[in-house]
Amino acid sequence: MAGKLITCMIYFGTAAVFCAVAQWALRRSDPMPFWAGTEVDPASVADIHGHNRAHARMWARYSLWYWAAGLLALVSPIASLIAAGLGCSAGFALLVRAYRRIERTYIRR
Repeated sequence: MAGKLITCMIYFGTAAVFCAVAQWALRRSDPMPFWAGTEVDPASVADIHGHNRAHARMWARYSLWYWAAGLLALVSPIASLIAAGLGCSAGFALLVRAYRRIERTYIRR
């Protein structure tokens, strides 16, 4: 049982990090970048508040994979591994797709 709780807490910690990134995006006054080490030119963003809000939604949704994996860890360790694996693979692909949609919507070229 202790192993299940530890696994649950690890997944919940991961989910909390992504929720913190979402909160950070909401509170920023300059545009939120997606890739580490990059910057978004504020002059190229049509609506900075909307851009950051979309980023916050994106990261909050991504955290759902890990909240689900944490809950599943209490019931079935195999199911939690599958959920976490899907979050790392398919979830990340969906994250990039969502970012590209945000970019098309808010970034002026």
